[in-house]
Amino acid sequence: MTTLAHITTVPVTLDFLDGQIEFMRSQGFEVTLISSPGPSLERIGLRSGAITYPCPMSRNISPVKDIISLIRLVRLLRRIKPSIVHTHTPKASLLGLFAAFLVGVPIRIYTVHGLMIETRAGWRQRLLAMMERFICRLSHRVFVVSNTVRSTLEAEGLCPSHKVRMPCHGSCNGINTAKFDPQAVCEETVRKLRLSYHVPEDAAVIGFVGRVARDKGIAELASAWAVIREEYPRAVLMVIGPDEPADEADEKIAKRFAQDERVVRIPWTDEMREHYALFRLLVLPTYREGFFYAILEASAMALPVVATRVTGCTDAVVDGETGTLVPPRDAAALTRAIRGYLSDATLCREHGMAARVRVEADFRPEPIWEALYGEYVQLLQAGGVSAPAIAPGEKVADVVSMRH
Repeated sequence: MTTLAHITTVPVTLDFLDGQIEFMRSQGFEVTLISSPGPSLERIGLRSGAITYPCPMSRNISPVKDIISLIRLVRLLRRIKPSIVHTHTPKASLLGLFAAFLVGVPIRIYTVHGLMIETRAGWRQRLLAMMERFICRLSHRVFVVSNTVRSTLEAEGLCPSHKVRMPCHGSCNGINTAKFDPQAVCEETVRKLRLSYHVPEDAAVIGFVGRVARDKGIAELASAWAVIREEYPRAVLMVIGPDEPADEADEKIAKRFAQDERVVRIPWTDEMREHYALFRLLVLPTYREGFFYAILEASAMALPVVATRVTGCTDAVVDGETGTLVPPRDAAALTRAIRGYLSDATLCREHGMAARVRVEADFRPEPIWEALYGEYVQLLQAGGVSAPAIAPGEKVADVVSMRH
């Protein structure tokens, strides 16, 4: 049995592999999941049929904790003996790929979901750049989730271009458009949600999904909302995501949202599809992304998206067709874009429908899974390692769809 081990810092990242794990198992891989312990890890293991191994890892730099995690990973990989280690998130990739190198794992893969160097400066940026270069050097293959991530990765000299691949049109897993479909949502469920949040039937709900943090543009969102709430008395802002304040200014914004009767704060929900069904549009004034999944989910739900013209968002939103892109850190431009959709129902509907059509055409998960599977097989064969049997009548070349 050929073992494929995914390593992430926190279990929630594994949710981005929904369906992919099951697909790889159906193709003959034994899939193991390694992440910090928690109910989410157990839940994902039970759902996907993968074997799970808890291994505490700190998201922040912590030399003592990191050394302990590295030792645990080395011991774990020696026991598992995977043929492929595929890592996600910077810390898990640093520790996981170094452990895989020390153990002698034949194939080491890193997926770049985003680059933190874009919002850092000084010694922090230099340290992160050094870490990215080291991770890429340890990797046999580096997958990127968008063209703009690849451009930045190569322009900054973080990874040689011959190692870099992007599955199909981007993202790490695609979107299940049968699940994220406005027609699949029960109207009664939406009505009950509105009642539970005290949102009037005729209210225009502006949605935000993500960490309530500075690098997600929360200050610009607060400024835009202060104007919009006065101009549109029936508008409601729904903020879904945990508070992660960086300083007192961020804490004040979070507190202001919590005290505003027209702001619905939801730290977390497993029913994102039903909540998207409440939205008129999605707003994401982020400073950096890799390929924001909330954009694809909202697009599949036929919602227009207002996002910033930054890495990742420019790949996910077609400006003027599926949504509107505005400059980062520009609250006035953000306000104008939101106002445009609230005042023009036809534009809102047209961009939303175009967004769903694009997701259905370019971001279905099956081609991405097949592309990744084909890449796994090619790497194993090139390394002289036995690979899972390919389905009868198929060739590896038939399922590889990587854009170099």
